[in-house]
Amino acid sequence: MIASRILTPLAGAREREDPRAARTLGDRVLVPVDGTAGDGRVLLSFRTASSEMGLVCGMDHVVESDCAFTSESGHEENAGKVLYAFEAEPGDTIRITKYIAYYRSEWASLGELRDRATISLSRGVRRGMSAMLAEQRAYLDDFWDRSDVQTGSDTSVQQAVRWNLFQLFQAAARAEAHGVPAKGLTGAAYEGHYFWDIEGYVVPFLVYTSPRLARH
Repeated sequence: MIASRILTPLAGAREREDPRAARTLGDRVLVPVDGTAGDGRVLLSFRTASSEMGLVCGMDHVVESDCAFTSESGHEENAGKVLYAFEAEPGDTIRITKYIAYYRSEWASLGELRDRATISLSRGVRRGMSAMLAEQRAYLDDFWDRSDVQTGSDTSVQQAVRWNLFQLFQAAARAEAHGVPAKGLTGAAYEGHYFWDIEGYVVPFLVYTSPRLARH
């Protein structure tokens, strides 16, 4: 998202006027719309202040324990919470698995995004974490089978190459008709803008390893 907001440089950035220096937004970016909470599940809906893009984030929980417990779910404008109180003794086992879902869209209604998040959370809870982890491992194994570059150099060089390959994959896997920011998903520099680097560095790699992602 490219938003026309007032930006406040971090310390020293004003003097440098360096576009690579991360800056903080001087105004609210996400505007709360509504939320629901109950039975360990919380859903929050937002719109971006400038583009009015919709965003829904949700969480759900599964508790595995022989201990008696109570729970309380609630939400505020910008936060949701689920509190658990257990009657536990030393040595008792308590496992809480948290499931998270995010959906955003420029055109779908917030109601539709909430429905999607609800379905995803229910599916995740039903399938369980083990099945989801196995699916994710298989997805990444397929990527590395198609994309790994082995340098034959020392471990640090090989690690650096694979780290950059993973960054390419992470930024492009769900781009879906959007550009890849200059710093990918992990850096705030350039404020999320994307440039010719996509054609120069990202697309050529994806054309040969992940054509579907290149098309997106």
